[in-house]
Amino acid sequence: MAPTLIGVDPKKRAWEQDIPLHNRWHPDIPAVASVKPGQVFRVETIGDARNIPATHPQHARNSC
Repeated sequence: MAPTLIGVDPKKRAWEQDIPLHNRWHPDIPAVASVKPGQVFRVETIGDARNIPATHPQHARNSC
């Protein structure tokens, strides 16, 4: 299985996580992880992210 770069505790709210979560990319929010092109990885989420394609440029480039 691919390594998990961002894990979440489903019992905590987004702002209570060890790595504070947010719902969109912003240049003033520092990255918490980086990946190389072609690298396989997992990112856990809170809520419903099933309808957001991982290939969407903003999500693929900035979700980590």
